[in-house]
Amino acid sequence: MPINSVTELVRSRADSHGDKRIYTFLKNGETEAGQLNFAEVDRISRTVASTLQETTAAGERVLRVLAQPRIVHRSHLGMIGERHRE
Repeated sequence: MPINSVTELVRSRADSHGDKRIYTFLKNGETEAGQLNFAEVDRISRTVASTLQETTAAGERVLRVLAQPRIVHRSHLGMIGERHRE
């Protein structure tokens, strides 16, 4: 089956390689400060998308204000997932 979006790609990888690391976060560019695998990214993006569905109308604009870079990736993937709900 062809993959047509980032959302489909993440979900496919979560199904086939759920525990494989996709992101490593570094503190000061050197020390590992955290990581995310495909299953975690999929779960987080679904949670963000679900929250957006519950709190906004389809097509409504959303402003992201994020202080931590780690949250940016999670938020972005969730917003992409929300765009593909229709």
